[in-house]
Amino acid sequence: MFHHPGHDLPAQRMYWLEREARAVRVRFPDHRPFISLTHEATQTVEHRCGDDLYRGRFIFADDRRWVETWSVRGPRKDYRSISHFLRI
Repeated sequence: MFHHPGHDLPAQRMYWLEREARAVRVRFPDHRPFISLTHEATQTVEHRCGDDLYRGRFIFADDRRWVETWSVRGPRKDYRSISHFLRI
């Protein structure tokens, strides 16, 4: 669910996850690479989308809860997002 003042909208996104010995590779549904995550509780990632740069920070509280923050800058995008996740 996407919460914005005065609006709650359904939202979803799908990724492919590939386990490796020391990381998880995250790919888009068409298998293009997105990011890689390690087993660290807090980590930062970067992803280029054309001329736009995504800088992400992941904070894993445990194996069921985490927070993602994204700062996106470029000619087409300029925003910051914070998302809280809970595996159900």
